[in-house]
Amino acid sequence: MEPARVAVAVRESRFTFELIQASGEFVVNIPSQDLWRAVDLCGVVSGRDQDKFALAGLTRERSSEVQAPLVAECPLNIECRVSASLPLGSHTLFVGLVLAVHLEGEYLGEKGKLLVDEFRPYVLNQMDSAFITLPSQQQTIMLAIDVSLSMRARDVEPDRISAAKAAAKAFVAELPPQVRAGIVSFAGTASLVQAPTNRHEELLAAIDRFQLQRGTATGSGLLVSLGTLFPDDGIDVEAVLFGSSSTRGGEQRASAGRERERERRQERKLVTPVEPGSYRSAAIILLSDGRRTTGPDPLEAARMAAERGVRIYTVGIGTAAGAEVDFGGMSIYMRLDEDALKAIAGITRGEYKYAATAADLRTVYQGLSSRLVLEKRQTEVTVFFAAAAALLALAAAALSMLWFNRIL
Repeated sequence: MEPARVAVAVRESRFTFELIQASGEFVVNIPSQDLWRAVDLCGVVSGRDQDKFALAGLTRERSSEVQAPLVAECPLNIECRVSASLPLGSHTLFVGLVLAVHLEGEYLGEKGKLLVDEFRPYVLNQMDSAFITLPSQQQTIMLAIDVSLSMRARDVEPDRISAAKAAAKAFVAELPPQVRAGIVSFAGTASLVQAPTNRHEELLAAIDRFQLQRGTATGSGLLVSLGTLFPDDGIDVEAVLFGSSSTRGGEQRASAGRERERERRQERKLVTPVEPGSYRSAAIILLSDGRRTTGPDPLEAARMAAERGVRIYTVGIGTAAGAEVDFGGMSIYMRLDEDALKAIAGITRGEYKYAATAADLRTVYQGLSSRLVLEKRQTEVTVFFAAAAALLALAAAALSMLWFNRIL
């Protein structure tokens, strides 16, 4: 019998194409589902610019037949030498002769059968709908909503906070079941009022629990959202919220807070920056009148989000003219600060939307929901073709084991 072969299609602009062309070799690495984040990171950065192994926390392992390395964390690795190539317009199809197969023994059943159910390969599909089921962590939208006293302003009917709550509820109601949402409220500080979930009733109840408070710590709201999306990144939310001071406290307290923050920052996990806006598995929607009065700099928080590829979509509520708000017997005019919200969105390659009325706000949320879900579905359909390739590779591996009778 002829030895097994594996075919991969690679766009000619990719660094992978250059390497295969130069070496005439490649390795197909099939990950299990617990490697979803590493796979996602490797898909949004180029090996021409960054070391993907270091970025994703993966380990190089020496191959037995080719120069390209194996990925030690992948249960299945297939070493191939190019036997033919076929230009297909935007891509070139490389046909690889399978030289060696490396499979962890626990996934091998009787008579050399590959135990796919035990393996749990990363890509799963429903053939009739072309929808790819991904880990729930990959479909998360954080809603960060301003609950400062300025949200009592009545330049939006009936008032800013009521319009914001109604629009947020409508947004939640329209989310598809595979998308999770989490809710952060912020005023003088910020808190996670609902962890990410796809249970709409829990999200709606969290919105109903909003209570207005003094202060507007926009940066805190963003950092709590980011820490929720990346719990393993060492984002010390407590230090950010309480370790530094931008209020009227004494200089000694502020200095001590900054020192504590510096010490904790040294302990945080180092994050290798990725392309801003490249992480399509999560997003933050920030609704505010933009007037930050305390807490960490929201632009610094936006830069942290940009380093992780997360887009922040900002929604400004209120009017440029503003409206009076009563603060303990004093009437203060509160105006919308669009510049701050535009800057936050710009840093992360998100978008800023303006909502002058409650109807505008509902329209903005509907547009964001449609856009985020559409981007996700486009990604899912793309992954569908990767699923087909992965399943073919698994079939090739099984045939190779039968024909070669070896697992290296």
